[in-house]
Amino acid sequence: MGILSMQSGQYKRAVERFETLVQYHPENIQGQFYLGVSLFESNQKKQAKTHLEGLRNKTTDPQILSGIENYLDRL
Repeated sequence: MGILSMQSGQYKRAVERFETLVQYHPENIQGQFYLGVSLFESNQKKQAKTHLEGLRNKTTDPQILSGIENYLDRL
């Protein structure tokens, strides 16, 4: 549901959905990443930066790390 919200440009709704997901499944790194992206896209830049910087230390996945760096560079 969060991905659908993102695809339709409903980033605030996506934030809510991804927050719920990671609350119950904090180990879901992809969900954590999409939460950071949704925060960024909904102009919650400070929260996005904090979230993505924290996530950077929780994963070794090169695609996620590349995405994190891409968004952090845009902040």
